[in-house]
Amino acid sequence: MKKVVLCILDGLGYRKESLGNAFLDADTFAIDKLLKEFPNSKLLCKQDSISLNAYDSETGHMAIGTGRVVFDNFDVFNSSISDGSFYNNSNILEVINFVKDNKSRLHLFYILSEESLSYLLTLIDMVSKYDVPIYLHIFLEGKDVSSLAVSNLEVLSSYILNKNCYIASLSGKDYVMDNDGDFDRTKLCYDVIFKGVGPFNDDIMSIINTSYDLELFDSYIVPTLVNRNGIFSDGDGVIIANFNNNCFEQLFRLVTDSFSPYLDVNVYSNIKCVSMFPISDKVKCVSAFPNTLVNNALIDVLSNNKLRVLRIAETSKYSCVTHFFDGNRDVSYHNVSNICIPKKRVDSYDMDPGMSANEITDKVINVMNDYDFIVVNYANCDMVGHTGNYEACKRALNVVDKCIMNLYEACFNNDYLLVICSSHGNIEEMIRDDKVYSGNTLNPVYFIVCDKDYKLRNGNLCDVAPSVISILGIVIPDEMTGNIIVY
Repeated sequence: MKKVVLCILDGLGYRKESLGNAFLDADTFAIDKLLKEFPNSKLLCKQDSISLNAYDSETGHMAIGTGRVVFDNFDVFNSSISDGSFYNNSNILEVINFVKDNKSRLHLFYILSEESLSYLLTLIDMVSKYDVPIYLHIFLEGKDVSSLAVSNLEVLSSYILNKNCYIASLSGKDYVMDNDGDFDRTKLCYDVIFKGVGPFNDDIMSIINTSYDLELFDSYIVPTLVNRNGIFSDGDGVIIANFNNNCFEQLFRLVTDSFSPYLDVNVYSNIKCVSMFPISDKVKCVSAFPNTLVNNALIDVLSNNKLRVLRIAETSKYSCVTHFFDGNRDVSYHNVSNICIPKKRVDSYDMDPGMSANEITDKVINVMNDYDFIVVNYANCDMVGHTGNYEACKRALNVVDKCIMNLYEACFNNDYLLVICSSHGNIEEMIRDDKVYSGNTLNPVYFIVCDKDYKLRNGNLCDVAPSVISILGIVIPDEMTGNIIVY
């Protein structure tokens, strides 16, 4: 049986055009060599129902890890609106009725992006029918200058003008969607919303303009209170409008979990909280919708066949090789080890484009003979790409490229097959409409199998798992609807 290393170059897509293409512009001797010498093809990130939202790259990891179309949370939400079940959701209505009974306030937490504005307006419409005061805690995302945040906030402000609905606070997403366990940043947001301690400015556009002047763009806007009536208090209700399961976990661990690294957090005895989708067992909050159930994902199959498995990534992408790779689940497996390499503490990823790529590579090489299958994620192209810093992205690619060469040589010397793919694009398209673009892309991604004896076909992300299982000589489960594109 072959042993396999699956390497995910997170954020590296394929694009012919050279303008804004950091990959074509960077020194990538190793990747170029592998593309020239070994069979390779392209994988679509969007095919039928397999879609990658610009703000939800986890969909790509789910497709790779499960070998099938996994409907993302936006699909579930849209379906519930279409069939009307959203408006009768018992867990949402329970929180609304709790607020009515307590004559209190409803706090709605939402990450606002270009694509998600309509969802927020739908939520406001639904809750407004019950005549309860709504206080919005808005979190912006985006790593560079954008007129979208201003435009969205103008639309939102106009939309709620004659409703019992108010913007209570404004913050960057980085303060609540931090995958690195940096509670100190999250605490700044907690203090503003739950204690009323911190910056106050009731002029939203002033907050944004001041922040932009300091080159703190959307994701990094410092948490600021906008309406003093929107400070949370006991007896209030909460709707966490999350479509990503990682959203708001750290913030609401400070609110609902017995754990807290701080002594000055408030203890609430009478609150009601609902999230759109499950967040974490550590957050005491019911959810309006369950996670999509997945059986027989790639790691399930390998574990059931008693293969020794290692998943490794640095902090920012650890959930992508575990939780999302397993189909939006937290599963404990036999014979499966998970290694999380800590993120280096920097204010922005472009300040250290190499991130922890070298540490990841060294660890894989040192322990690889203890495993039959290894999945490793290099996050550089994605995380540095989101900064919009073109030169930093080229440096990130240089580091990753050297790691790929070291990884390939180790695989060759230890009789492993190196398979390379990506979950989505980013770094290959950093200029769009003559402006800096720092978001994920739907461009195809590379699929490389470093063995000249194989042939490849073009396919989709969900074809990776069944193809890997085929290489390993294991029976592919019926649940995997992806195709074998390696032969």
